[in-house]
Amino acid sequence: MPGKHRLRAASASMLQAAGKNRIENRKLCIRLKSTVAAVIVLLVLLILCETASADTFFPQLYQHTIVEETVASEASTTPSNVFFIDFTKYAAQPFVRNMTVELNEPVAYFSCALNVVSEKPFYADIPDVENVSRYYTIRFLSETTSKIANVTLFFAIEKDEIYKKAEEATFTLYRYDRSEIYECPIEKIAEDDDFLYFKTTTKGYSFIAFVRTTATGEPWWPTTAVIAIVMLMTSTAVIVYKRLRTDGRGER
Repeated sequence: MPGKHRLRAASASMLQAAGKNRIENRKLCIRLKSTVAAVIVLLVLLILCETASADTFFPQLYQHTIVEETVASEASTTPSNVFFIDFTKYAAQPFVRNMTVELNEPVAYFSCALNVVSEKPFYADIPDVENVSRYYTIRFLSETTSKIANVTLFFAIEKDEIYKKAEEATFTLYRYDRSEIYECPIEKIAEDDDFLYFKTTTKGYSFIAFVRTTATGEPWWPTTAVIAIVMLMTSTAVIVYKRLRTDGRGER
């Protein structure tokens, strides 16, 4: 009998231990599932945050054509219809010094990108011209392009860029509105020792600008003067030669 009691006690103890193990395993499985779910939720949130924080600008450019890019953004605690962007806070000498954007409806966040590109943007059907020193683009946040009413741009073009080997330079600005392209009126308002300053107020979705230079030609007068001197010396030599021959014959 004592042996049977010990056997039953051992069996009960083993069953109790197995039950505890099953409970612990269930708790561990629940904890593991909760941890996995929390990690998945965190990853989804991180992806959403990353997607939300990555501004996209209209229209998109080929990445291999982008030489420089300056992204500027402004946020307001209350939605606003007007945003002033001072690009000198984002770059040392941006070709757009500042910009005022008026919107048809208020927004709390506004962003734009200035780009220097190595070639004419593929989406722009603008005339092909020679001697373009560089192309610029001004693009706005994709979700705000349709809300833009007016844009006032203040440009500063460095003289060293355009006058190194040029006697004339022109600054041209085009506006692109998803289907059509228009040349914008632009006004030269000032200049100093280093920069030419331009200003324009226009409607806009995105803009393309470029500087075209006319190469300096060689002065015409040195060549003309050399030709004249050579002709004069030649004619003088001929006259002297004829006189010498005439004098020689007279002495004979």
